[in-house]
Amino acid sequence: MSEGSYIGSSIAAAEIVAGFAGRTILVVGDAIADLWVYGVPRRISREAPVLILEYERQVIMPGGAAHCARSIAALGARAMLASPVGDDDWGRALIERLRATGVELLPGNVRQGWTTPLKARFVAAPRAAPAQQVLRLDVVPDKGLASGVETPGPDRCGEELEGALAAAVERADAIVLADYGLSDLTPNLWPRIRRLAGNRPVVVDSRHRLLAYRGATVATPNTEELAEAWGSSLETYDDITRAGRAILAKGEFRALVVTMGPDGMAVLLPGRSPLHLPAVDPAAVYDVTGAGDTVAAVLALGLGSGLDVPAAARLANLAGSLAVRKPGTEPVTQAELRDAAAREGMQVG
Repeated sequence: MSEGSYIGSSIAAAEIVAGFAGRTILVVGDAIADLWVYGVPRRISREAPVLILEYERQVIMPGGAAHCARSIAALGARAMLASPVGDDDWGRALIERLRATGVELLPGNVRQGWTTPLKARFVAAPRAAPAQQVLRLDVVPDKGLASGVETPGPDRCGEELEGALAAAVERADAIVLADYGLSDLTPNLWPRIRRLAGNRPVVVDSRHRLLAYRGATVATPNTEELAEAWGSSLETYDDITRAGRAILAKGEFRALVVTMGPDGMAVLLPGRSPLHLPAVDPAAVYDVTGAGDTVAAVLALGLGSGLDVPAAARLANLAGSLAVRKPGTEPVTQAELRDAAAREGMQVG
């Protein structure tokens, strides 16, 4: 179904969400292993002014581009992932988790000599109070590889992945580029993906290199990422829309969706007034981890289902409101989004 095929008509958003089961989305980007370590807080250490946690459990969850792919699968669609993953304990655990959740990993993702990026979050989980993160430890891999390694590095496609990528783009209804800046694979692949994509919608979620993806369909910066691309701080909504218009033109995007946390979203399209989408129930925010990945996933699914950008953004805004009510990187499910859309009486198109 082509982008915007629902323009001029109105349809229940819940019906669109139910139709996600027939969609296929390709995610290209930086997969991260999210390690969550839970413990019960007992006392302050006598050795240093730090909290002592009594270990309870730990779990590896897909993060970054992997969380975006897992979110697409949880929303009922078929998810394919192209991302460098190390042949290490964290990478193997991440791959196992992704396969268990229905994500298809393209051949050629595993790279010898590459360390899987890790975000280790330590969570104090009292028996009768909300859990809270108390520390995050990041393991950021060196982009260089060990000498003598013959397999392609994380920044290069490699023959196996190159062949699989072309076939994956052909199967996809939409594409997400989830660039966390941990490798250069995604910007290096963008010229080729752009040629292969044709009229397929491409959603860009880039941490630091927004303008490296000129010509993409939609870019989804948060306020801080937009400010970085703009080169100046953004204090007001007018600042955001002014900077957004400039980046929209400079990046040759067809639309810009700026996520503003409790202030909702700003949707900018060439030649049209900015559309402000208020946050849905901002008082219910629990944990913002992974909300941006959810927004990118639902935008891609909406566009791949034939919605125009404003309609897809409304659905993504609702999904983001559900994501921040969940602890950690638990994905929003198809049933949750469908039911929320039905409760809101949301119509799109």
